[in-house]
Amino acid sequence: MKMRFKFPRKALGASAVASAVLTLAGCAVTGEPFVEFPPVAPGKGQLIIFEIERPDVKMQVIAPVLCNDAPCSRLLNYRVKGKGGSYNVLDLPAGQVKIKTPGDMTWALGPNVVMTSNEVTVEVVAGKRVVVAAQLMGGTERYWGNNLMSASHRYHFQEMSEAEALPKLRGLKRVVLPEPASSDATGPRAGR
Repeated sequence: MKMRFKFPRKALGASAVASAVLTLAGCAVTGEPFVEFPPVAPGKGQLIIFEIERPDVKMQVIAPVLCNDAPCSRLLNYRVKGKGGSYNVLDLPAGQVKIKTPGDMTWALGPNVVMTSNEVTVEVVAGKRVVVAAQLMGGTERYWGNNLMSASHRYHFQEMSEAEALPKLRGLKRVVLPEPASSDATGPRAGR
């Protein structure tokens, strides 16, 4: 029996997501570097989303990743000291997960921000691990002084075997998402 896992989410419009992304762009938090695959939580399946490193591209705007239309990770395109890129580990119940970026995140009186990607659907199975790679295919960012005027990124998501992903993951920094503001908010969080 196939089940589609739905992430609990609050009603957030694209403008709220864009606002949060751009507000956090200068203060993104990263955790420990990847060394080896972590164990899968009992009774759960594991989803790892990571950015394939592109040292030739230096984008400053952080791209949110959506799992079943709820925020679940970020792609940190800027280069930090040493190896750039990012990864996230999510322990989830079994079911289908659709992964994509939010698309048009432009809001009134703000910069034009568009994060496009393909949508990939993966099957999370209890006791198993699924790895999804995100690759920045291209993009532009325009600034006026320190103010962002527009950003456009294009990503490609693809499922990848653990053996193929392991050398690409080593050294990437883990994304740590902030905890929800209210105590009743639930959903997948990284960095726990």
